[in-house]
Amino acid sequence: MAMANRWILKLLLRVGLPLCLACGIFVFCLDQGIIWFNNPSLSLYPVRGVDVSHHQGEVDWPRLAGQNIHFVFIKATEGGDFKDTRFKRNWSEARAAGLKVGAYHFFRSGKSGLEQAANFIDSVPRLDDALPPVLDLELPAPNDLEARRDIIVKATEFLEVLEAHYGKKPIIYITQEAYGLIMDGFEGYPLWVRSIYTYPWTGERSWVFWQYSSRGRLEGYSGPEKRIDLNVFNSTWEDFRRFAGESAKGGS
Repeated sequence: MAMANRWILKLLLRVGLPLCLACGIFVFCLDQGIIWFNNPSLSLYPVRGVDVSHHQGEVDWPRLAGQNIHFVFIKATEGGDFKDTRFKRNWSEARAAGLKVGAYHFFRSGKSGLEQAANFIDSVPRLDDALPPVLDLELPAPNDLEARRDIIVKATEFLEVLEAHYGKKPIIYITQEAYGLIMDGFEGYPLWVRSIYTYPWTGERSWVFWQYSSRGRLEGYSGPEKRIDLNVFNSTWEDFRRFAGESAKGGS
């Protein structure tokens, strides 16, 4: 028995420690944005962008824009009363740097859609040259049908009020966990899909923007984590300009 235990210990030292070390290095590289699972083709997706919040700290927008960045979605609000502390500055300075800007709202199921829409409208200017407003819908789709209907009702209220106010069809930012809500209640809205490990998983349903990395490392912001979300637009420059132009006229 003692000999068997010594053999197991030697095996663990020879195999287990290198394996643990390799796993640790892999996790570190993944966390630091050194390893990417997705790298969308520049020829297929020439229009590139980021999304930011106060977590990125102070942003040098001309420097960021100079790294092949063309658009940005900026966090404005969350729930019924939270306002991102850096939104106004990010909004004005990103526009001054020549970026196409849009604002997003993080949805909270505990507040009505009308309360959340009022919070967003109080924060985000109505500009013809801005991208459509975004509803960030990340919560998992509940199995309980009543809870699911409640989320759909509140989110629909939010979307309808924003479309009437800004004259643009809002975009829905969606995770795979929340995608069941989309299938049930939000046909017709443009999708911004979070898919970090694979190509977007929406099947036959088209998407407009793809967040393909949450661990991007660019220059020009002071946040402690030094990470930034990276996105692409799902077509050409001509289509991007058309999308922005149609949005300014109330199209989708």
